[in-house]
Amino acid sequence: MHGAGRCPLVRAIGEWAVEHGQAGTGCAGRGRAPDESTFRRVFARLDADTFARVIGAWLWTVTAVLEGRRVIAIDGETVRGARGRGRDAPHLVAALDQRSGTVLGQVAVAAKSNEIPAVRTLLANFDLTGGVVVTVDAMHTQHDTAQAILHAGGDYVFTVKNNQPRLRKACKDLPGRRSRRTAS
Repeated sequence: MHGAGRCPLVRAIGEWAVEHGQAGTGCAGRGRAPDESTFRRVFARLDADTFARVIGAWLWTVTAVLEGRRVIAIDGETVRGARGRGRDAPHLVAALDQRSGTVLGQVAVAAKSNEIPAVRTLLANFDLTGGVVVTVDAMHTQHDTAQAILHAGGDYVFTVKNNQPRLRKACKDLPGRRSRRTAS
């Protein structure tokens, strides 16, 4: 863990432990509460992927429910300032709780062109039953992505743009759609 001594999360956990003492950390009767360096050592030994899955599963249980539904947004971004010597900056696809912006899970992809299958990999980690709506941008308006969401028990809202010309035309031709016409 690079710069673990200055990592804001680890420092915040250490400060929380000191503030809440032995009872808050489950260390009653074992001496003093663990400090920031203890948490840093523990986190350095954890398998990052397993830890991320466990934290993501817990975060899923505390996502906001709006009118009986969870709304999960999926998007990909390149991490700024993370380019290393001779390698590109990592590109991540993340699932976020739409209401709080909390990242529920993410997967790294080698290049932007791999983002579409990465979304399906990410979705495989979630049980979308019970009223979950997944939103994605136009890049992910794909039949296989829709099927992955439906197969997991969820619903979806897709953005339709010119990357799907036939679908866009079909949407424009739906009854009840208002269109602006200018007089010539």
